[in-house]
Amino acid sequence: TNDDCCLRILKLSWNSIRLDSGVCLAHAIAFNKSLRILDLSYNAIGSDGGKIIGESLYENKTMESLILTNNNIDAEVSGVN
Repeated sequence: TNDDCCLRILKLSWNSIRLDSGVCLAHAIAFNKSLRILDLSYNAIGSDGGKIIGESLYENKTMESLILTNNNIDAEVSGVN
């Protein structure tokens, strides 16, 4: 393998990605060490998928930009103060 050959930007907008695919992506995001920018805009991930993707960011320390616009993700107020 070549360490210089890493995926840094991935644009998956307008791909009809739904909850199940969003869950698979979340698992990949959690452990990816090279991806910096991920565009998932204009899919159908939904609020549940959005939560799972958000949780994957706790593990991922390299993501700089995650675009989730127009995915039917509702804003939710957490109990965190």
